[in-house]
Amino acid sequence: TMVLGPAAPEHEPPQRYDVGDEVDVSIDGSSTNPPYDKGWARGVVAFKVCNVDDEHVKAVLPKKYLRDLPPHMGFAYLVKLHDDKGYAPSHHDDPDFIRATDKKYAHDAPTRFAVGDQVECQVGPDVWHRGTVRERRVPYPGYGRGWTEDGEENKKHAGPKDTVAYNVTPHGVTYDSDDEMSSIMVPADKDCFVRAWDGDEADDSSAGEQANPPVTAAQHETLREAFRGLGSNQIEIP
Repeated sequence: TMVLGPAAPEHEPPQRYDVGDEVDVSIDGSSTNPPYDKGWARGVVAFKVCNVDDEHVKAVLPKKYLRDLPPHMGFAYLVKLHDDKGYAPSHHDDPDFIRATDKKYAHDAPTRFAVGDQVECQVGPDVWHRGTVRERRVPYPGYGRGWTEDGEENKKHAGPKDTVAYNVTPHGVTYDSDDEMSSIMVPADKDCFVRAWDGDEADDSSAGEQANPPVTAAQHETLREAFRGLGSNQIEIP
């Protein structure tokens, strides 16, 4: 069966992964519970920025499964699972729902920018803010594995923590660990999130909004509601 892909959106949101990347994807609601170590399956990103109403989604997901989801629900990714085990959507571009296994995303993979480099970070749709790289490949409290729901370190977690590509100090600001507005978290080392500063001194943007922030408690609850009554998020190919 031929599956047509989605039309390109007018403004494509920044996303950590590309079509063809190998990932681990959440297949049931247990993946949203600390320390976020259970409920995963491996596959390859087939589509990005999907909606239950899209024709290419309807072509590969069973009608019964789609009926059980909230109307017009969107997915950050649609993943084709290995060994012909079907498809699974990732509802959010967040490490509680999808994680890379490709080496280019590894914790020790090289980064394009070094500590001290001047960069621009996307802080909103087509809005960029200048800053200085402060840290690379570091865990971020509350981001993925190894944390409690309150963002504290989970003592029961013995494995690795998920990391972000960079922490950046906004231009004209002194970093203060108690001031969340004095740092920009960059989840992935991609041009859609961070790029080299071009030397233009004009900067009217604000660092008050971050691209792709961690999933909120309300979003987690929405997902739990969607999973309620479903045995699994794993989808068999129709």
